Amino acid sequence: MSFARNPHASRRWRLLAAAAACLLALAACSRAPEGVQFHAQGNPAHLSDWNVVFAKGERLELNSGVVAYELNTPLFSDYAHKLRTVWMPAGTSPL
Repeated sequence: MSFARNPHASRRWRLLAAAAACLLALAACSRAPEGVQFHAQGNPAHLSDWNVVFAKGERLELNSGVVAYELNTPLFSDYAHKLRTVWMPAGTSPL
């Protein structure tokens, strides 16, 4: 089938291309994650209130300034996956 002979096929391809362009534009529009929130008094109701990690698609990503670490002698906890992180405010030193 030739596009020159069938104007409906050409129109369908143009609509499909426009829809694909819109989907790509929407996919590129993502908000930057909020910064890490320090709670000096007590603990927040939800772990997500700390903003240490954020969802990026189907993956979890560490927020800016957050560093993952592992223990030298890991503790066994029934094969549970653990993600240990540390974050320090700008201008502070761990020592």
